[in-house]
Order: sequence, then structure tokens, then C-alpha cells
Amino acid sequence: MLLLKLFGYISLDPKRKQIADEIIARMDLYCEISPSGDGYHIIGRCDLSRFPKNYNDDYFKNFRDAGLECYIGGITNRYFTVTEKSVGRMVIEENTDGLLWFINTYMRKENANKVPDAKPCGFFGQLRFLWEWLG
Repeated sequence: MLLLKLFGYISLDPKRKQIADEIIARMDLYCEISPSGDGYHIIGRCDLSRFPKNYNDDYFKNFRDAGLECYIGGITNRYFTVTEKSVGRMVIEENTDGLLWFINTYMRKENANKVPDAKPCGFFGQLRFLWEWLG
């Protein structure tokens, strides 16, 4: 496992299967199983000069209600892990347009009530969902 904090690198961590599937298909970036096994990491690069200047005020970094995290080297002060348990693509590439779509669709605070409530992904995520549902 490797910890990264590099300028212009992004790590998206969706924990809900419906949202994860859409992000993976749309962004076409390196994807791996997260360290917990209940989600995915989607890792790529972005052009920070095209990024919203108001990101820290207007966007979630960790949107717990939607099961989404988004960390961007040079903007957010977080590390992310790389497990190398890849799913699909093996190359970390630039996709600024995809990242801008993602943050404006899912992470913008004013859109918080529009994010679908979908089932969690991964075995442990589904187990947690079932446990909460059984209450």
C-alpha cells in the first residue's frame, strides 16, 4: 500500500455501487478496490488551473450522506492510499473534464439533495447497508 499526496492527482472514493459504476464508466480512469474493501478508488490527474477557485467553500471533500470522497493534491490537504488491487484500467491519466463533471454533479453543496440514495458497493459496504436496514 502506498500513500500519495501529489499536486494535480485526484482520488475519488465512491462507496455506493450505482454512483461508482457511473463514475467509472464516465471518467475512464485507473480504478482499484479501496483498502477497506467496501468501495473503490478512482485515481487520475487534473489541471489545477481549470479548477474552481471556490472549491474549499462550495464543494464537499467528504460527502458522507452520499458515500463519496474527493481529494485533490494541491487543493485538499489529504493523503490517499493506493492498494494496486486494480479493476479495469491500469493507467493513471489526466481527465480534468471528468473531474469537473464529478464535482459539479456530486460534490457541489448546493446540489446535495439531488444525489441519489443508492446501495453501497463491495461486500462490506453491502453488509453494512443490510445491518442498518435491519436496524
